[in-house]
Amino acid sequence: MPSFYHTRPDIDGVIMQNGAPVGGAKVAYSTSLADTHCASNDAYPETSVSSADGTFHFQGTKSFFHIVYLMPGPAEFGTGRICFDTPDGQRFSKRVFIDGGKPIGSIPNASWDQMRVSCELGNDICNGTAR
Repeated sequence: MPSFYHTRPDIDGVIMQNGAPVGGAKVAYSTSLADTHCASNDAYPETSVSSADGTFHFQGTKSFFHIVYLMPGPAEFGTGRICFDTPDGQRFSKRVFIDGGKPIGSIPNASWDQMRVSCELGNDICNGTAR
């Protein structure tokens, strides 16, 4: 049946450095691991700026009409890349590991509705969950 679905999920996240929130950081997100600058066609078109408590948000996109089907086997994990430009001039590009694939597919492809991402700038990978 026709319905609205996410082509890109909403993303809520937090950025920390040494356990303290990083406010005022420019944040970009790409679905491509190879996009180390988060600037390719796979990147979200807008950037976000983290608030004083380190939180940031990206609005997802939705489309209409798709065919839904169940995929055999277990759900898979997703990945992406997130980039930060901190107020003090540092630049970080981190891989995002998303735990939470889903066993439902669609034509055209649908994404999760929402992702939550947590990044500690001292770590190589940011962790997230999807639903």
